[in-house]
Amino acid sequence: MLNIVTGLPDLIRDDPDLVTGHVEMAFASHIECPFLDRFLADFHKTFPRITFSTTVSASQTVVDAVLTGEACLGICLAQEKHPELDYTVLYREHFGFFCAPGHPLFGKRGIELTDLAGLDYVSFKTDHLGGPLAPIARLRQRENFNGPVLGLFSNLEEVKRLIKVGFGFGPLPIHVVTADIEARQLWQLPPYENPPAADVYLVTRRLARGSRAETLLADRLRSAIESAPLGERTYPQGLTGPTPEMM
Repeated sequence: MLNIVTGLPDLIRDDPDLVTGHVEMAFASHIECPFLDRFLADFHKTFPRITFSTTVSASQTVVDAVLTGEACLGICLAQEKHPELDYTVLYREHFGFFCAPGHPLFGKRGIELTDLAGLDYVSFKTDHLGGPLAPIARLRQRENFNGPVLGLFSNLEEVKRLIKVGFGFGPLPIHVVTADIEARQLWQLPPYENPPAADVYLVTRRLARGSRAETLLADRLRSAIESAPLGERTYPQGLTGPTPEMM
């Protein structure tokens, strides 16, 4: 009996079908990453008895959830990094400025950045010089986008909603709104080359002792990230631009 009990950990490691447990994750509202989707699909095939749940909230709330242990990992934007947490760049996303039908610039070509100065604007609450979307804020400052700010939100869907109903133009991750662009529900505005970019991080608690399922997920995700060049985790694919540090 003693030999059987002491050998159980090795047996579980050798047979993924016996690994069970639950993983609680916390995501920012706009997470859309094909690399992460492929990883989760493969992880589920390998460990089909591990279950998952996810909360979706603002990036700072995601960080707080990881700090308190409410989530074993978070995926979010980050600016100032907490010393008790580890941050790994999961993917890089480029932001474009968009307007919707009814906006004076919708459907127009040959638009210049100077045409955006003075226009009504909506954005994310983190779109400021000290926030995770500082690259967007610096571009706005450099190009003198001084129009009224009519809405600031922590949720991508709300930013997109206010753009679509005509409150003004605003930034959205280009790869996330591809379907809206193709359906002509959104119209991309300049800059078309070298758009601002932001890094999205995998956030985990340093020295935390998680369950077997949590440890497997975090370790395998970090290994997958390390084995894939950042160019393969940059969206839209093939789009070049300045890094967040350069903006």
